[in-house]
Amino acid sequence: MSEKPTIMFVDDEERILRSLKMMFRNKYEVLTTTTGQEALQMMRQIKVHVLVSDQRMPAMLGVDLLRQAKTVSPKTMRMLLTGYADKEAVIGSINEGEIFRYISKPWKSDDIRTTIAEATEIALSADSEDIMLDEPAIGKQVVVVLDEDPYVAEFISGIVTQDFGDSHRIEWCTAFDQVTNTLSQGDVTILITELNFMGDDMGIFIKKLKEYTPNIVTIVTSSFQDVNTLVGLVNEGQIYRFLPKPLRRGMIAMALKGAFHHYNAMKNRPALMARHKVKPTTQAVETSSLAGRVMGIFRNKQRAAG
Repeated sequence: MSEKPTIMFVDDEERILRSLKMMFRNKYEVLTTTTGQEALQMMRQIKVHVLVSDQRMPAMLGVDLLRQAKTVSPKTMRMLLTGYADKEAVIGSINEGEIFRYISKPWKSDDIRTTIAEATEIALSADSEDIMLDEPAIGKQVVVVLDEDPYVAEFISGIVTQDFGDSHRIEWCTAFDQVTNTLSQGDVTILITELNFMGDDMGIFIKKLKEYTPNIVTIVTSSFQDVNTLVGLVNEGQIYRFLPKPLRRGMIAMALKGAFHHYNAMKNRPALMARHKVKPTTQAVETSSLAGRVMGIFRNKQRAAG
C-alpha cells in the first residue's frame, strides 16, 4: 500500500483530470473520476485525505458531492473547483459542504499546489482526531449580533432563548464601540453579522477576527450576494454559514445548532481548528475601521501576554 497521502479529483472533463494527475502524481496517490457517485463509492473503500470536486457536472453537482462526502468521510478535506461565477454553488459549499477552499478555474499551478499541500498536512495531522456527533457544552456561550435592524436581534434572541435555554447570552451591537468592548471582555462563541454594518466593510473585519480568534464561529446574514465577496469569506474568513435575508426561523435555528456544536468540538479538541485555517488576506486595513480597531485589541492582548 502506498504511503503517499491520497487526493481525489472529480471532474467531468478527462483532460482536466489528466492535467491534475500529472501535476500531483509524484507526491501523492492520485485518484480521479468523472462522476460524483463513483467518487463516493471509492471514498467508502479508500481513505481520501483531500477531495477536490468541480461544480458543473451533469449527474451530480460538486456541492452535492461535497455534502455527501462530509458524511461518508468526515475527515476528508473538501474543496470546490469551478470556472463559473456560480453564486448558488458558493453558498451551497459554505452551508452544506463546509469546504476548506474554493478554487477558481483557470488555477495557478503554484497556488493549487500550496493549497492542496496545506489541506493534506491538516488531514494527516487530524487522522488521530475523532469527529464526534455530539459535543458537551462548554460554559455560558456568548452570541454577538451585529445588525442595525432591531428586528434581527430580537428574532435571533427569541430563537436562542426558546431553543437553547438561558445557558447562552445574546449581545446586540449597533455601534463600533459596543463591538470592541464585547470582544475585549472575553470569548465570543458565535458572531452573526450583516455584511454592511454602520457603513463599514464587514468582510475584512470577519477575516481579521477569524485570524486572531480562530475558534469563533461566524454566520453571515445579508441580502448582498456578490460571488467574489463570498469566495473571499470562504478562503480568508472560513465563515460557517451564509444565510440570505429575509431570515427564516428554521434556517437560523439549524445554523445556530450546528454552530454551537462546531464551537464545542473545536474547544474540546483544539487540533480540529486546523481544518478551518484561513488563507491570509492581502486587503489593507484602515486603523479607523472596525477591523483596524479589532486588530488593535488583539495586538495589545498579545503584547500584554508577552
